[in-house]
Amino acid sequence: MSTTVESLSPKRQALVTAASFGGMQALIAVSAFVRIPFVVTALGTGGYGLNTLVGNTAPVLLATASGLRIASRTIVAEQIGAGSPALIDLTKRTMRRIGWRALLWQLLLTLPLSWILPFYLWFHGTGITSMTQLQVSMFLASAMCGFAIVGAVAWGGLEAHGRTALVNGFGAVVTVAGLVLTVVAVQFTKSFVVFAVLNTFTTVGPLYLCPLFYRFERRRFNTEPKLRRAALKLSFLGTIQSVPPLATRALDPFVIGAVLGPIAVSSYGVAQRLSLVSTMLPVALVPVVGARLARSRGSRSGLTRKSVFAIAAGFGAVSLILGAILCGIGPWMVHLLARGNFGADRGVFVAFLILGVTFSVQLGLSSAVTGPGAMRFSVYADTVCMAINVALSIWWVHLFGIVGPIYGSAVGTGLDAVLWIVMLLLRSDYVLQVHAPIDASPIDEIESGSVG
Repeated sequence: MSTTVESLSPKRQALVTAASFGGMQALIAVSAFVRIPFVVTALGTGGYGLNTLVGNTAPVLLATASGLRIASRTIVAEQIGAGSPALIDLTKRTMRRIGWRALLWQLLLTLPLSWILPFYLWFHGTGITSMTQLQVSMFLASAMCGFAIVGAVAWGGLEAHGRTALVNGFGAVVTVAGLVLTVVAVQFTKSFVVFAVLNTFTTVGPLYLCPLFYRFERRRFNTEPKLRRAALKLSFLGTIQSVPPLATRALDPFVIGAVLGPIAVSSYGVAQRLSLVSTMLPVALVPVVGARLARSRGSRSGLTRKSVFAIAAGFGAVSLILGAILCGIGPWMVHLLARGNFGADRGVFVAFLILGVTFSVQLGLSSAVTGPGAMRFSVYADTVCMAINVALSIWWVHLFGIVGPIYGSAVGTGLDAVLWIVMLLLRSDYVLQVHAPIDASPIDEIESGSVG
């Protein structure tokens, strides 16, 4: 049975993706803004800050899911470029099996941590919520993120086939559902656990919908060692590559909470949510860029180092324009959304502007180049830059307050972008490397029907 592949032009796919993602992000932004006063009313200002901390553990817990999403999108798109339907089917089954195994390992490793790590004591939770509530919230967040891994494999496969509008639609549906559930919950409970679960649900919910619309191949294929090794390596590298940027995003509120307390995290959390607008379009186009260029690598055509630099420069320019607009209106919006309970001055948004530009440039470079050599380089570069970010964030929060960790993150992502540029100037062959073997056997047996 052959696999159908959508054939949208790159320009049309980019426009459709930008439009659908923009609509989804508009819903997410409106929903997030509307939810703020409800959550503050139910939990108080400090409770909202702790709720933000629990929500910011989701990116780190989703690092494996993010890595497998990258792997699934890349390797399926490469096989689409190679034009072998039978190999695509085998690739899907291989990625699905890897996803189930990764799910089980993550649950075994992360669920116990929610009862060991003393989040409650570190982040001044006394009088805001009980330690048991915080631990239960972390346990449920860990479980929800773990079970999302197989959905992430399906998400990456849908992106490889160009169905980005569909997955963006999932985000919109879950966002609206989360808002409705939050408004209803405020009428009946002030439980920290309930609002923490709803916070995590809005992040992981779309991943649960993807397997319903992505057909995993279920036939019994003979194992293809080359393909399995390539998929495992890509999944591992994708996961390790995903940890530093996700950890960077999650680290700052934890550092702020540990030093300045939950109320400071509340100010940071609202400003961070607003500042996501500056990176909205770059993030929207990453799946299109990644899938299209992986497809070009598979067909051995249409990809150059110059095109990668152009993508990164475009991402940075868009983020600069949107971030500058936000610097003008951001403080007023925080005051409005928080109903005067807390605020964020313009300096916080200037810091987020710089971080948005460096993050967008680095995102463009790393998402466009996902060959084996480039991903190995990314593991080393991202890890070094994350270590620098951690050190600066912990140091600068004492010197500069809330903006210190943001600037620490900007330095880390900016250095990462510089290392990527230097690497691409020195090793242009990294642009064209392919993960999956194009001529893997025993594909002839599969196509002839001898494997069933």
